[in-house]
Amino acid sequence: MFIFLAAFLAQSASAAVGTSLGFSSQGSSLGGMTAALPRDGASIFQNPASLSRPSQGKFEFLWSLIWAEPQVTEISSVLVENSTNSDRNFSGPVDTDYPTVIGQAIGLNYQWAKSPIKPAFGFLTYLPIDRFAQLDSGEPFQPDYVLMRSRLQKPEFHFGGSIQPSPGFRIGTGVQLGATLNSKTSVFLQSNSSTTNSSSMRIAASLKTKASPYFGVQWEPTRTFLTGLTVRLPLSNPETFQIRASARTIGNVAALDFNYSALATAYYEPLTVEWGNRLELTPDVAVWGQVDYQAWSRFESPQLEIEPPSTTQCAPNCGVQFAPTRYPSFTTQDVIVPRVGMEIRAFRMGYAYERSIFKNDDSAGANNMVDPNKHRFSAGYRFMGTSFLETDLPWTIDCHALWTYLERQTVQRATGELGAPGFDVGGNLFGAGLSLNLSL
Repeated sequence: MFIFLAAFLAQSASAAVGTSLGFSSQGSSLGGMTAALPRDGASIFQNPASLSRPSQGKFEFLWSLIWAEPQVTEISSVLVENSTNSDRNFSGPVDTDYPTVIGQAIGLNYQWAKSPIKPAFGFLTYLPIDRFAQLDSGEPFQPDYVLMRSRLQKPEFHFGGSIQPSPGFRIGTGVQLGATLNSKTSVFLQSNSSTTNSSSMRIAASLKTKASPYFGVQWEPTRTFLTGLTVRLPLSNPETFQIRASARTIGNVAALDFNYSALATAYYEPLTVEWGNRLELTPDVAVWGQVDYQAWSRFESPQLEIEPPSTTQCAPNCGVQFAPTRYPSFTTQDVIVPRVGMEIRAFRMGYAYERSIFKNDDSAGANNMVDPNKHRFSAGYRFMGTSFLETDLPWTIDCHALWTYLERQTVQRATGELGAPGFDVGGNLFGAGLSLNLSL
């Protein structure tokens, strides 16, 4: 359990929820816009440069409630075990019950409005409500929606600041915090239950902090046009497990030793470049557009890989030596994500198209990893007021709903292959959210 808890913490950096669902209903309702949004409590993630944009208050506070429910096509009966990963041939259902996302985002930032350069700083955190986090490396030989299983089930932390060197031009920087996990486990099991024998186990794990920066720029040459650019550097959270296990299974016969190490990347977020624009057509109508570049070609899988022990490190007793893990190869690709949106008074709507991170037909087949092309539709509404709970604080409440359609696809497998005779992929992701923003 301690290993799993430590691994959860190691995942707590990358902005998967912010990228996939959004921390604020304002951007979520516009198809996932972030780079050209005005200042609010989520600005530190959306584009840190927007922290220095003039607004109603010195402080901006955000509280958001976020919900999402994945519903994918069931895979009822395929070959899930053969000589590759087991000692038998077995067909059965695949686990496609991906967890519901229920969480809250809390953000606060401060701007020194009296200074001509308007220095600002803030933080944003996301905390799941129904569970602290979830770690699941997935089944490498069975069909699995690899980006859905645990990617959205973790806390996130962001810090940063900004300045405005000249009117209308702002720059900012932020940082995501993460960690690397190193753990050692030793276990000795005894089958003899006499009072003089005992099974034992020890776990020792350590976390080392990692940080990945991101940068933002906003330019507002006129009141009706705003453009912004955000660059997020990649962040991987590696795990290393050292396992030393012994088992005495027959009387007092010498125990068998099983020594090996396992490696994985608990979570990976790619290099991302986001360029967004906002054009105000009339005082009541504005159009939005954004293009994201996501460098998924360097994707690091969460699947655990077992390595053979090094005889120079485990001598003189290396125990039973196992074959290393040999998963089927896969090829990922960089993707371009276009986003468009429109704002008509208090109503917003948006659309985004997300290509699979796997090349060609691999989107539903390579290594049985599944990531179909996705179409995201969203809409939202804003309520505004000038006094919150009998105070003079200006407030806004934004709400949104989204529907992500996963394109349907059929995968065929040859007789005897894992996943045979084949399976269908596709489905939906439904989501909604509510954001309260206070200007203090």
